[in-house]
Amino acid sequence: MYGYKLMHESSDFLVYAVGRNLYPGVEIVCLNEIEQEQLKQITEEYRNENYSVRICSNADTESIEEYLFNWFFQVELSNKKISSLYSEYTEAVMKAYAIPEGKKAVYKYIKCPYVKEVNNISEATMPNMSIVESLREELGSKGAKLIIVEAPAGYGKTSTAMELLNSYSSVKQGVRPFYMQLFKERQATTFYYLLVSQINKTFDVLLGDDIVMRNIENGRIPLIIDGFDELLSEDLDRGQLERARNKGKTMLSSIADLLKNNAKVVLTTRRTAILSGQEFLDWYQKQIANNNDMKVVRYSLDLPRIDDWLSPDRIKQLPNAIKEISNPVLLGYLHYLSDFDYKKQCQHGQLIESYVSRLLEREKDRQDLTFTVNEQKLIFERLASAFAYDDITSDSRKAVKENIMLLSDTIIKQHETHNKDAQSLANTLTNHALLDRKGDGNIGFVNDFVLGAFLGYALLETEDSNLVDYYKNMSTKFIEKTIFSMAACNQEMREMIWIQLQDQCKNRTPEQDLLSDIKLLHKTSLNYHDYSFDGKGQKHNNLEMGNADSSFSNCCFSNYVFYGGSFDLDSFDDCTFINCTFNNIELKGSKGNNDFYECKHDGEAFVNDDIVVDEIEELQQTDETQETQWVEMLSRYLLKGSNRRRMQLISFIKKEYTDSKKFKKTFGQLCREGFILTEGDKSHISDTGIQYLNNHKQ
Repeated sequence: MYGYKLMHESSDFLVYAVGRNLYPGVEIVCLNEIEQEQLKQITEEYRNENYSVRICSNADTESIEEYLFNWFFQVELSNKKISSLYSEYTEAVMKAYAIPEGKKAVYKYIKCPYVKEVNNISEATMPNMSIVESLREELGSKGAKLIIVEAPAGYGKTSTAMELLNSYSSVKQGVRPFYMQLFKERQATTFYYLLVSQINKTFDVLLGDDIVMRNIENGRIPLIIDGFDELLSEDLDRGQLERARNKGKTMLSSIADLLKNNAKVVLTTRRTAILSGQEFLDWYQKQIANNNDMKVVRYSLDLPRIDDWLSPDRIKQLPNAIKEISNPVLLGYLHYLSDFDYKKQCQHGQLIESYVSRLLEREKDRQDLTFTVNEQKLIFERLASAFAYDDITSDSRKAVKENIMLLSDTIIKQHETHNKDAQSLANTLTNHALLDRKGDGNIGFVNDFVLGAFLGYALLETEDSNLVDYYKNMSTKFIEKTIFSMAACNQEMREMIWIQLQDQCKNRTPEQDLLSDIKLLHKTSLNYHDYSFDGKGQKHNNLEMGNADSSFSNCCFSNYVFYGGSFDLDSFDDCTFINCTFNNIELKGSKGNNDFYECKHDGEAFVNDDIVVDEIEELQQTDETQETQWVEMLSRYLLKGSNRRRMQLISFIKKEYTDSKKFKKTFGQLCREGFILTEGDKSHISDTGIQYLNNHKQ
């Protein structure tokens, strides 16, 4: 495997020379105890022939293989280099926190809450075990595993991946992790060729791809792939779902080829149907059929909690309006402020404004800029709007510089001097702290929060009519960035942003209208009909859902976490709630004809009122009747004449049942048994559901 050839063989020792002209070296493998004088003589003979000689005294094959792996892959040295990559990352993160020059602040990874599932079964997480410790435990275990770390943007997926990678920096033997960032490779045609390309760039091994693949399969090279969804994001953002689905299938197929023996593949990703929908279930079933030992381990990162970032004393000082803040950039900003600066920030309560102003003020000193804070703001508002217009988050340095000059020509020319012309000033602005290097040598805003904030400022810049043409057609992903960034503004600004989004941005979806209601107004203000909303597990605090001005009819809500506030159920008509959590919520009105599946209210199951039957009716219902109802519904999840599964929309099945009470009860029972799994309005049959159906159908 490693290219050695046998040069000499005896009953006591073997001599191997490494082939393929790597270096003139031999290994003397001792099979028995050899006298030191004899060993010295053999060694000298080969050294006299200009060979480098090493002695391998252990003839155990596994030990020799690990010994060769450590040597050829330079494990200790390679893992030490991880520290510099980690330092680069943490420096870039700290750059976004606008810490004044000369003030010390050391990067610290904040442990995040998470939920862990193994083969679709939730596991209780140990309270004292961080996600990195849990991941290391999985990576060190036996058997092939696909490990998925999923969360919405900004929840810490990349930070977690980097922390996992850095945990190997002191490992001296036996394992060398391989880290890939897919956001830098969006133009890659196939995942397999991307992987091979990265292997050739990363590993200084002249033996070729085969030896790397072999060590991936035996678990010595765990793959950590950050941003799996990035290869799909362009297609998804442009609505090309079928293309994204096909690309996802190809990627899963390539990953399947690696998942043998003890291979470990870690993917970080936003939650996508590619990794949780029907295609993934089909793929998973196929892999299990080929390899019963393979497991899928899924980690879902929870919303960043303010108490993990700030001390109780600091939380008390926060204005009530921002005590529910959950944006990691702002939490990090507050976390790293000195006590004096923190108190000052809390007094005026304009957190985003002060954060951005601090970044801009610092640049005036750092780069000797003569632009005022307001002038800098306007320049980057225009750049952010241009990004939104072109539907990009980064561009070549040359293009960014040209955009700055074109959009802000008048401002720049006002600051020209005999030492600094417009070109020089534009070049300085392109080196601004608000911008950072991205993939393929491009540059973009330092993070999505900053990009969203400047889009929000652009929306508020009503006197600059040129900006309207740029942001009015911005895509849905930029609208979301704006909403999430501006959610921490004061009430007046939030309301103004909401009005501008309604008036100016024509590409809004009903889901984004609801998101802007929740995040910006903290109450619903529009009427919604015939739409499915997926909360993606995000936590929404202190809001008013439903009122005299806002109603919902025939809507489906899934994966929402509502915490604090009120819920007017009379404002909801024929709506379905799936896997939603209502904590510390004041419930008004009655459930009426609304349905609740797998929902909880203050920790207790949230049950449909009209599916509760009295004891007499329950006793009269035979097991055979229940069995028939279960088989009938489960059969809908298989293609006719086949055992192949198919996804079903819950809202569609519900309409097919003339007896809504029967549907609610049967569907609820099958969900509680784990026979039907839900993902928003989508649902599919589980492995145990298939087993039940096969055992009971005629």
